[in-house]
Amino acid sequence: MLSCAALLKRDAPLDVVTVFGGEPDPPRLGYWDEICGFASSKEALAVRRAEQAAAFAGSQHRVSSLPVLERQYVDERTPADRRAIGVAAAEWANRNPGGLVALPAGAGWTAPALVRRVALLAGRAARVRPHPEHEVVRDSALAMLDAGWTPLLYEELPYLEGGSADSTVARIARRHGLRATPLEQAVDRAAKAARIAFYASQVPRISAPGRRLDDPEALPAFERYWLLEP
Repeated sequence: MLSCAALLKRDAPLDVVTVFGGEPDPPRLGYWDEICGFASSKEALAVRRAEQAAAFAGSQHRVSSLPVLERQYVDERTPADRRAIGVAAAEWANRNPGGLVALPAGAGWTAPALVRRVALLAGRAARVRPHPEHEVVRDSALAMLDAGWTPLLYEELPYLEGGSADSTVARIARRHGLRATPLEQAVDRAAKAARIAFYASQVPRISAPGRRLDDPEALPAFERYWLLEP
């Protein structure tokens, strides 16, 4: 929704998967739930699922989720979690030979640790770093990469505010012996902002001061993607 409006405008229906859609049992209060004003994971997930349903209401796209818990609910990300993500991507590819699997590229501020520390000491560490869970999704899916499907990496909001994904994509492509073909697609910012606005519990917390992501003027006019190909 934040980063792939161009894909959602395609005529063909897509499979849209919320990777971290698991619900802890018993319910917990995660740090992000608390920031967003929820009393528990049960309340937070119910609201967020309702927001997603509203955002895709009337859409031809198929929306589902995996039972993997968000990082706020677990002590650490396990190999079983990573395998579940990779297997889900591989199983989808088996059902859809030759399909594209869109994955987060890992945009953000990827400066070396020493540079980040110096910036922190200088009071200039507000730049957005890559989301570690986006990296988990990307790497877990690519670990199952075979000739049956093509990865399409996309640059993520709001993390691209910290820096483009170009260098990260180049590194990922080299790691897998692939070439990255860049693509740029103009988007209808008003339509995209209207969809984002359905996620009312999240928008204020992920928007930069004075630049709400449900405001068309705050959104980039283009989305950036990369095909990873042999």
